[in-house]
Amino acid sequence: MNTPCVNICRYQEVDGEPRCVSCFRTYEDLEKWIYMTDEERKTRIRQIKKERKTYENKQKNFEHLEEKS
Repeated sequence: MNTPCVNICRYQEVDGEPRCVSCFRTYEDLEKWIYMTDEERKTRIRQIKKERKTYENKQKNFEHLEEKS
C-alpha cells in the first residue's frame, strides 16, 4: 500500500485543521486512505506535498516579517 507514513504520528493545527507533522495528512485523509486506489493515493500525496510546501513558505515569510519588527 502506497503511504507517506513514517510512523511518527503527532498532530498540530495547520490553518485550523489538525495535520500529522510527519506525513502532513489530515484525519480525513487517514479515514479515506484504505479505500483509495493506488492512483488516488499518488494524487493525494502530490497534493499533500504542495500543501506542505505552501505552509512552509508561509511560515518562512511570517518568521521573516517578525525578524524585521
